[in-house]
Amino acid sequence: MSTSDLMKIIANASGKKVRLFSLPYGILRILCKIAGREKELEKLTGTLVVDSSKIRNLLGWKPPFTLEQGIKETVKNYHDKKSF
Repeated sequence: MSTSDLMKIIANASGKKVRLFSLPYGILRILCKIAGREKELEKLTGTLVVDSSKIRNLLGWKPPFTLEQGIKETVKNYHDKKSF
């Protein structure tokens, strides 16, 4: 899942519109270098791959809901707790 896909799911679960724009990586890299934020750029644009299939198969575990459902529930709970 890409960062933009994740942002879209969170925005949708929050009932908000997400405004994303495309910026060539080279330009973004130069801007981050000028700002001294090269490490943050790598965290934002790098790839994180998680494969839980081995442990799920070993334990015979199946997630009770999809990623989208989990994010939606997390956002809902966050907003519910925030209103106290």
